[in-house]
This record gives sequence, C-alpha cells and structure tokens, in this order.
Amino acid sequence: LYYLALAASQIGRICYRENNSPPEVVGIVPPDGFMGAARSTLMEVEVSKKVTAESAQEAIVVVETVSGLVVAGYVEQDEVRNILTFVPNELLKEDTEYTVTVSGLIDLKDISMVDEVMSTFATGKGFVQYISDLSLTVDPTPESVFRDTAIDGVTPILIRGRRFRKGMSFVPIVRISVQVPPECTAIEGFYGMDDSARWILAGAIIFTIAVDGSVEYDSTVDGLGFPSRKIDPATFFNMDVESGSTLTLGADFGRRHESPEDNRGAWADVRFRCGKIDSRTPKVQSFEPAGGEITSIDPVIRVTFDEVMNYNTVIQAVSIASADGRHIPWLPVYTAEPRLFSFKLEDLEFDTRYVVTVSKTAVDVSGNPLEEDVQWSFVTELPPASGEKLKLVEDLIPRHSRGGVSFNGFPRSFSPGVRIYKNGLGMLANAMVSYDVDGLACTRFRGLTGIDAAAGGDSGACRLRIFSGASKETSRMRLDRYARAAQQPRGLSIRLGGDSYLQIKLSAGGDGGQGEDLCNIARARMECGGGDIYLTSLTPLSEHGVVERNRSAVQLPLQMFRSSMTLETGIVIPAGAEVTYAIPGRCSTISFIVGAGNGADFGDTELVTVVDGDAICTDQKFFHRDGARIFFCNIEGGEELRFEAVRGVTGGAIIIGEAELDCAVGTRKPVCEMSSLPSSFRVGDTIEYAGQGYRFNGVELGGSALSWDITLVHCEPECHDHPEVKVEGKESGSYEIPDHGDYFFIKIDCTVTDMGEVAKTSTSVFPETALITVESVPTGKVATVDGTNGETPLSKTVVVGSMFTVDVDPVAFGIWSHDNTLGPTFDFHLESHTPIVFTANYN
Repeated sequence: LYYLALAASQIGRICYRENNSPPEVVGIVPPDGFMGAARSTLMEVEVSKKVTAESAQEAIVVVETVSGLVVAGYVEQDEVRNILTFVPNELLKEDTEYTVTVSGLIDLKDISMVDEVMSTFATGKGFVQYISDLSLTVDPTPESVFRDTAIDGVTPILIRGRRFRKGMSFVPIVRISVQVPPECTAIEGFYGMDDSARWILAGAIIFTIAVDGSVEYDSTVDGLGFPSRKIDPATFFNMDVESGSTLTLGADFGRRHESPEDNRGAWADVRFRCGKIDSRTPKVQSFEPAGGEITSIDPVIRVTFDEVMNYNTVIQAVSIASADGRHIPWLPVYTAEPRLFSFKLEDLEFDTRYVVTVSKTAVDVSGNPLEEDVQWSFVTELPPASGEKLKLVEDLIPRHSRGGVSFNGFPRSFSPGVRIYKNGLGMLANAMVSYDVDGLACTRFRGLTGIDAAAGGDSGACRLRIFSGASKETSRMRLDRYARAAQQPRGLSIRLGGDSYLQIKLSAGGDGGQGEDLCNIARARMECGGGDIYLTSLTPLSEHGVVERNRSAVQLPLQMFRSSMTLETGIVIPAGAEVTYAIPGRCSTISFIVGAGNGADFGDTELVTVVDGDAICTDQKFFHRDGARIFFCNIEGGEELRFEAVRGVTGGAIIIGEAELDCAVGTRKPVCEMSSLPSSFRVGDTIEYAGQGYRFNGVELGGSALSWDITLVHCEPECHDHPEVKVEGKESGSYEIPDHGDYFFIKIDCTVTDMGEVAKTSTSVFPETALITVESVPTGKVATVDGTNGETPLSKTVVVGSMFTVDVDPVAFGIWSHDNTLGPTFDFHLESHTPIVFTANYN
C-alpha cells in the first residue's frame, strides 16, 4: 500500500479527456511585480498541459529589463506537475529588475501556444547557497554520499513521496562537514528516510547538526522526538549560524544491528540563507493628481509603489484631509495591478486644498516599511462663478455699516434723468439740412431721436421727416415721426440702398410752443462701404433754420430724457456713510441701479464701490437730475464688498436698488461645521460628535436642521459600507465602537437642510492597529488570522481592542512559542498597537 501510494502521487492524470486547446501559462513564480526576490531564485512556470521537451527548453527567456542582457541558464521539466523551472547558471544581480518571457510552447498534439506571456520581478540583496553545491568533507566513507540524487545516483531524492531538487543521500554512519559561507546567517532544509530504502518497517536514522564540534540539533530532541523512519514525512529544520563556522551534518543508526541497505537517509534542499532576502525599502513611485494639480471635485487618487505592497497596511496608511484638518472619507477602487492603489473621493468642495498622506506604516510583502511619510496636496477646481442669483438686501446681512445707512423708505421713485451725447444734430422746428452722399455706397442710416432736455420735461413736440433717393427730385420720404416731451429717445434705422441724396426736415409738432420744439438726432451716422460715417463730419449740400452740430439748438450739450423708475427695495447711503457685505462664496458680478434721491438736499454725491480694498465701477458721480443708472461690476475672486457715499459740493445721498449678485450654483446651500473628533479609536471607545448648522448668509440654524449618519467602513477584502446609526434633529450624539472584526474605520456625515437646500459634510476616524504575524517551523503551513487565510508567514492588520482568532493546521502541530498550553486554535484580545508574532512549532 505504501508503494502504491507513492506511485499514485506520481500519476499526472488517471482519466483520459480530449484536450485540443493550446497550452497556456497558468502562473509564474516570482509573481509579476514581486520585489526583493533572492538572487538565487528559480523561475517556475506552470503550464496548463504537457508540452514537448524541445519547446520547453526554448520557451523561457530571462533578461535584465534595463540593459536587455540575457540570463544564461537551463530549463528543468516536471512532467507530473506540468511545471517548467528556469535555473540560472549563476546568481542574479542584486537590486535588479528582470523580465521573464514565455512563448513557443507546443503540446504533445503539436498545438502551439497562442500569446506570449511576460512578467517582471526585482531582486534584493539576499541569496541561498545549497550545501550540495559547496565543498564538503565527508567522513568516514565519502563514497557513501551522493549529491542531488538518491544513492543509486539516478533517481531524485524522495522522502515519503515528496521530491527535492537538491540535497545529499547517504547510508549511515556519516558526517558531512561544510564551512558556513560569508554573509550567511541561517541554515534550513529537510531530512528523512529516502524512499529508495526497500523495506517499509526497516531502518531508523538519527539526524544531528553540530557547530564547531558541538551538537546544536538532535532529531530525537528537537525534531520528531524519535529516530526518523520510512513512514515519517520529511522534517523541516531551521537554525541561525555564523559565517566562518564549521557545520557538521551527522546521521547514525536509530536502531542497532540494522544493515546499511535498510537505512538510506537524505538531507534534502539544505541551504544557507545569506544576505537579506528583501533589503529594499519600498517607495511611492508616482501619484495622481500630481502635487499642486487642480482637479475636479470627485477625483480618483492613484498611488503607485515600486513593488508589491501589503494591502491592509496601505489601506491603513493612506489618509486624506482638507486644509483645516478634516478627514475626508474615501473608498478603495479595485485595480488588477498589485502595485497600484486607487481611492475614490466624492463631494469635495470647490477651490479647496486637500492633503494626501501615505505614512511609513505601509509595508511591502516582506515587511519592509516606507522610509518616511509621503505627503502631497492638490487643489479642486474653481466653481463656475455664475448661475445662481442672490439679492443683496433681501438675502445677505451687512457685516458692517456706519453713518446712518438706511434700508427704509421703499418703494422709492426716481425722477426722469437725462443722458448727454457727444455726437449728433440739434435742430429747432422748421429747420432743414441735406447731404450729397453719392459714391459713398451707404446702405443704412441710424441714430437716436427725441426732445432735447433743455425744452423742459413737460413741453416741446417735433415732427421729423427723412427723405432719400438718387437725387432731390426723385427722393421719397423714408421716415415720418413725432417726438414729444417726457418720451424716451427712440432709435431709427433707415435702409438707403446706395442712395445719393439724403434730406432731414424738422417742423413743429403741433403743441403751439415752437420755441420749445428742440429735437435731436444723437449719433446720426450712415453705414457705408468703409464703415460708419457720422453726418457731423460731412459738409451739407443745403441747410436752413437752426441746425447745430454736436450740441443742441440752444447751444447746450445734446441731452435727452431717460425714463423714471421705482425701486421696491434698496439702501440709502448718506454722504460720508458706508456699508460692507461679505461676498458669499464665488461670485462673478454684481448689478445694481444707482441714483441720487429726490429733494433739494440731494445734490452731487459720489458712490465708491470697493472689493477687497480695490475700487471698481469708477465714475459714479450722481445728481438729482441724472435719474437712475444701471451698473454691472466684476467682483470675481472677491471676499468683501463695500459701498461708500462721498460728499460732493452740495452733499446728498446715494440710493442703491435692485442689487443682485451672480454667484456659483450651490451658493445658497447651508453649512454644517463639525466639532473636533478623536484622532483615532479602539474597539469599545465612544466617539462624541457635534455640529452647528449655518444658513449661507451666516445665520445659525437650530438642531432640527441637522441629521447624522454613522457608517462603519469594513475593508476586508475590499472596503464596503455598513450603515450603523442615523440620528435626526439633534446637534450632537455618541457612538460606541463595536468589535466588527477585520480592519475598519468610521465615517461620520452631517447633513443640514434649510430653505429647501441640502448640504453634507463628511469626515472619518481611523483605528489604532497592530500588525499580527503568524509564523511556523517549518514555514508554509495554512493559517488563519482574524478571518484571513494563507500560508505562513501570514500577516494581518488588526484593530486594537478587538478579539480575534488565530488558527493553524492541526496536523503534526506541536506548541506555540509564546504559550505551550495552547492548541492550534486560540482567541486573543489585542490591547496594544505593538506588533505581535505568534510562532507555531510542528513535529
């Protein structure tokens, strides 16, 4: 039965199944991206099916990634497990990246591999040296020891069916001495009875290791506790050594009167560990967004390391905070690249700096931490500075005012004002003027017509007629219009079509007051082939009556009435007074209507508009007769707005009405300001949280406007939410941290609602943690730490204060190094953030 079991373990497939698929690479060791590999490492390629020996020998190519130098070596083929092993002829270079390429595999049906596969890894400074490759001294009979084969010199070394590439087989009694090479600090390997021994019940061997003549290891004491037999599995050993010392591997009969043929033993895969297998400190290779970069308000943070990292330690090490120190929640985003970590952020604020920190608690898969914290910052984009209108008086509260500023007396009316024009014709009733425009190719006549303000606000009327044509005789009337007192000016636009003659006639409007029939055509101009031609620049063909150029018929500035206006709300700012407002967020412009008030005491007053100390919208002097004027002023990037009325010669007051700011969408949203939270927590701690809600204009809101959401973010294997608590209508509360298991952190959201607007502020609190490592002697045992499974050595980040379970393979389990009373499974309460190592020792 024993030999049948051994035979069965060597059978690759005991049932036949047609397989016409091409051979594929199932996996490569070291894995893609691995850092700190031993310089003596072998490259193993697992294939999906059997391949020909010829294609296997040519399939694996290993090169130095940077230089392109090809690594010399050969391929060993394990046809049972379908594993190809590339064995370099010499040690790889230290701290060097290598690329493994697999291509050209052909199976036994002559089906070729389709796509080549590439993988990279980097070496550290460490390496191993197999004893069977070193110079040895064998006593008493050197011919009784065989290197890397069983004692027949042909078959591989096998211990209870387990195959070993390297080692020494022998028959007792034997002592194999070797000097520990430089830089080597440990020796490890296996020993046991070789399967080539004939009788299953015959034979037993005692294995010993002596250092400089003193026995330091005895298999009957430190190993199984009795001589190794053929029915026993290979036994692993590991011990520290010093370079330069002499080690002697001994073997003696476990039972006397046994023949040598019944005691075939083997030291299998015995090797020295030299240097440091992974001495390289991991580094953050790149990050996005780059330092100082401006990004959107929902970016994905990407951090790329230069080697494969321990997932849990990176999750714990990354923190993102606003400039005021508030922790920002994030969720990891899965990536297929083991060196890349991505984190999704949401609902960041516009125009805000955020700081990303990767602390040196992040370690690589070999446990090497970052050399120092890595920190950078990015800035979110500016919001569009328009899209939401805010009324200055109705929506905002003045930050400061002085000098009798008043918001009373509204609605308030302005008398009609006047506007002065620098160019145009001023005419008195019964006047005429004509022009020869032949050759100018004019297509249209434009201007603005109305009663001149010098006629008074309640008198004067004119009839305006305009003629054009190829000549005076063929011209025809193009416009017949009346202008009357208190009317607003009206625009005119007459098509000329290349006419050569233009005539303007002004007559009385029929109100009986010809002396007050003063009419103007302001900005009178023709659109011609070369641009606009103003009539005042042409010499009239004929003219009679009173026709003035660039002034009125009574030789005053051209001026016409504006309309009257009523303001429903506004600000009255007497001369010498001022009022200041905080600009609510990001705004682009402010528009407002300005004028001097009614009454004899409202004379010449200047309005000074200031944003952050700089005057804007200059030339704001007003008289009672000016009426109302509309201003649009740029306030983008400003934080404070001030209106100041400066007294002129006669004094007076400024009236501002219909003031409206154009601001970014969302400016009306309320704000929740959260009080400080603890920097970290342990299981069982109570987190006290509190906040204050504010309307967008700074008015405090009551607790009824607030609601709270407490979420436990569980990060095993990937982060996901567990909603815990929802509290509404309160300004504060508390939350006790549960023992949830695995790594987790707490996200706290404060939502504030006001006047139909809703806004949320979020922050996170992270746990105190400790790194728990389970090791075993020998290594490679299946273990579980707090729900995470793997082979030893196995590391897991655990939250301080939690109770977790440690479990290892119970088969041949011996004792735990820290407590020999415990079995293979035990519970542990973590009380400190100090790292802990549990070591399971196996028989």
